[in-house]
Amino acid sequence: MWKLYDDLYIGIPSGIRIAGCIVGEKWTCVSANGNVGIARTLGLPEIPEIFQAGFAGAYLRDTGNHMKWDSIARACIGVAAMNAWYNTKQRVEELEGDYAEALITGDTAYIGNYAGENTFPLPQSKDFDATEYKDLCKFDNVIISSDALIAGTLPKLLDIIGEKENVIIEGDAVPCSALFFSFGLPVTEIRGWFLEPGYSSADEPETSMQKFFINRETIRRIQKRI
Repeated sequence: MWKLYDDLYIGIPSGIRIAGCIVGEKWTCVSANGNVGIARTLGLPEIPEIFQAGFAGAYLRDTGNHMKWDSIARACIGVAAMNAWYNTKQRVEELEGDYAEALITGDTAYIGNYAGENTFPLPQSKDFDATEYKDLCKFDNVIISSDALIAGTLPKLLDIIGEKENVIIEGDAVPCSALFFSFGLPVTEIRGWFLEPGYSSADEPETSMQKFFINRETIRRIQKRI
């Protein structure tokens, strides 16, 4: 399951340097190559200004690999750096096609910051006890917050669910990549966000965020044409 993380990292070209980095109370942003990647701030460092300054000028690819760190603050930086490469308007247009958000039917489980029935908390440790999540494989659909990518708990959650192809991963930290539909992962759809070209890091990301939807079947059709 960790091959997803490894291949997302490998997919970032070498030689690109980070132009800027901001760690705010709500959002972590990394700018590089004219793009800005975001992730929700799950762990605020003691002195954000000093912490973020350490990434200015660093290589984007090396920083993207920080998503595998045990430090949640570094993992946020790593995912934001990764999204600075993957989550662009051009890439979304290449992969999204004419697909729109799917209608969810049947029994659905939610993992993360959701409210309502069949809601499970987001595990905060990679070595979490799977007992609480053992029934996930019985649901028709499982929606997982993209924060699981930052927390490093996504691989184990997907392993518990199995190969049913009933998982939707959604949130601001989802990278726009067809890799989610590889390696036998049970993911059928990803729902994420990208920032419109021209976004200024002086603005709140919400003002320029656009949602995207990528579906397994759409990716299969694209791959058949290549």
